[in-house]
Amino acid sequence: MVRLLAAVLLVTLGCSREQARPAGVSVVEPEAGGITPSEDTGTIADTAIIPSDSATTPLDAGADVESAPDFGPVEDVVTGGGGPVIDPGGGGTTIGCAADTALLGKLTLTPSSSTPKAFVDAWNSEMAKLPHGGLLLELRGLTGSTLAAKLAVGSPKPTTPIAFVDVPAPGVVDLSFNVSTRVLSGPRQDVSTMLFDSKLFVGALAFRGTLDAKCTSATAVTLTLLVPVTAGSSPFGGSTISALLGAPNDVITPTDAWRIELSGSVGGAS
Repeated sequence: MVRLLAAVLLVTLGCSREQARPAGVSVVEPEAGGITPSEDTGTIADTAIIPSDSATTPLDAGADVESAPDFGPVEDVVTGGGGPVIDPGGGGTTIGCAADTALLGKLTLTPSSSTPKAFVDAWNSEMAKLPHGGLLLELRGLTGSTLAAKLAVGSPKPTTPIAFVDVPAPGVVDLSFNVSTRVLSGPRQDVSTMLFDSKLFVGALAFRGTLDAKCTSATAVTLTLLVPVTAGSSPFGGSTISALLGAPNDVITPTDAWRIELSGSVGGAS
């Protein structure tokens, strides 16, 4: 009888546990040799899903990703957004003279000490023969950009007011202007002009000088003239160019040339 009552009690308790169990939750049943019914703690297996490490979770390609704000194109600090940067040395981007041109006919330019003495003597002799000297300089573009100045070099007319001869036209080269130092300068550039009343052909030239505040004269001037050897037979100072200058000391590609370096100052012409 006692055994029958105990069996009925166990069946009754089992049915109660099945009714109280939440839907979808399984009771962990002890394995053989494990916990006996009298030791069952009623532990319920964990059915929650544990997310994997976020560092290894693939990114959903369809998810919305916040993009960085678009501030537009960044200006190039070197080129100023595509245009050249004018570096006048500080103080502005224009030369700022009152007049756009300046004729410079009062010259105290003399050949350097490296020039053969025979040519220096001939140079001075030819300069003295001509009413306005053997060459005329004109600065142009003095009211514009510091990168837009020009220098014209040619023969002057024997007239007043002074001006360039009509033929050949003066040789013109580009100059740049440094606002801080007031230096006008231009590297060697090819030209085609005649000086000293068409006696001295010049195939290239370079210039450097300091412009005064009134833009009517320049000091510390260096004017470099290059004469190709093809002009060597031209008469000059009672002799010829080649006889006076000797062996060529430079090149105007592809021709050998003589380099004549002049220094001094240049002033306004009336």
